[in-house]
Amino acid sequence: GGVHCGLTWPQLWGVHLRSRVATRVLVRIARFKADGFDSLLAGLARIDWAAVLPPGGVQVTASADSKSALYHSGAIEERVTDHLRTAVGRDAGEQSVLVRVQRDDVTISLDATGRALHQRGYRGEAGKAPIRETLAAALVLWSGWDGKAPLVDPCCGSGTIAIEAAMWARRIAPGRNRGFALQEWPAAKSVEWEKLLDAAEADERPASGLVSGSDIDTEAIDVARRN
Repeated sequence: GGVHCGLTWPQLWGVHLRSRVATRVLVRIARFKADGFDSLLAGLARIDWAAVLPPGGVQVTASADSKSALYHSGAIEERVTDHLRTAVGRDAGEQSVLVRVQRDDVTISLDATGRALHQRGYRGEAGKAPIRETLAAALVLWSGWDGKAPLVDPCCGSGTIAIEAAMWARRIAPGRNRGFALQEWPAAKSVEWEKLLDAAEADERPASGLVSGSDIDTEAIDVARRN
């Protein structure tokens, strides 16, 4: 599932910094019709890649439905990769370009996130059955917990649910200890990241309730403490 929205640059950064349940954010840069590779390449040629991508390489990922003339995802990825290599000198790298073809409508997006948003940066180790940080946060939000009453996780494993609960209760931004792909984009260079981060940290509050975890596995408890 996904949510469509329009954002300013500070808001785009804010989503990355504060969202507890999103996996990643894609920014659409072009949409056009393509009923074959010629029209696909013509659409790609109209994009000012230097204005939206930093120097360096990209990774192309494509998806296509059977109702499109271009339905082979691998072939689309190959043509787009070749275009970026020959037209603008892009080899394989960290930035990600996503191509979606649906009923001959081509949507070109950039992955603004980089590493998925569940990778907060605090979890050095995982237990035997780890839960993603975003799913753990979603469970806390879905539970209706108010952040003040005691919260107990009796099978805490590596502590992810308890940590996410404590972060939410204290308004700690989940993305404060990591970077994002969008910070390297030319159009985002004017954004004052440090001011936005300072504002998020100023919004934090001291703990007002009790979050506790326990587990029958002593090794898991050691991991939870370290995390």
